[in-house]
Amino acid sequence: MLQNSYGMEVYVHITILGDGTIHEIRYDRRAPSEYLNNSVKKALDRSSPLPPLPSEYGSGGLSIGFVFTPEGIDM
Repeated sequence: MLQNSYGMEVYVHITILGDGTIHEIRYDRRAPSEYLNNSVKKALDRSSPLPPLPSEYGSGGLSIGFVFTPEGIDM
């Protein structure tokens, strides 16, 4: 568990396919805590599949970035 949350941010980019599958999880910046890094990965893995993307996104999918902290998520 985290004793101190100062500076604990995980920056990730995910690629979502048209069917909602999370195809790729890329860390742009990891937190000093592997516990938090692993928690983010597990949460994203469990979230797949997301709802299908609207057809205007095409077959290329969508790439989106998030910042995960112990307090919540920023986009």
